[in-house]
Amino acid sequence: MTYVTATKRAEGREAEQNFQGWLLDSKLALMMVDQTPLTMPTHMRGTLKRPDFLVGILSIGAVAVDVKARILRDGVILIDADEHAAFTAFESYFGMPVWYACYLSQDYGRCLLFRNCDIRPEDIVQFKDKELYAFPAKYATETWPERESFDIALMRASRERLG
Repeated sequence: MTYVTATKRAEGREAEQNFQGWLLDSKLALMMVDQTPLTMPTHMRGTLKRPDFLVGILSIGAVAVDVKARILRDGVILIDADEHAAFTAFESYFGMPVWYACYLSQDYGRCLLFRNCDIRPEDIVQFKDKELYAFPAKYATETWPERESFDIALMRASRERLG
């Protein structure tokens, strides 16, 4: 996994707080997932990554959401290749899709939604000696938390996903 600076970590926490507010405003069932190392079984460390939230949508089921604070680089969102693989393992073990909720440039008025499984092998790039996926932002669904509830945004995003 990639080393994260204190500044980036703080931006991530702020994005997570804004996302949690969106879920609470949407009146959805939610669980924040404990990210401390002690809550991960030793045999799964490095193989599996925990999302930030589990969101229950009545009569539909649960989805996992990982919240990101990112800057677009040439129209793409950079996702660590190891993280993508670890979320793919999470999806396999728990039978639950992982969605990314990506806030851009500390603009919490809009959020991009896309699924972990929408990241394609052909999107792999080398960036600063790291293997990353360059997910085209044009394939994400742009949402506005102040204007629509998370479940409505998620349903719209699932209709607009890559085919």
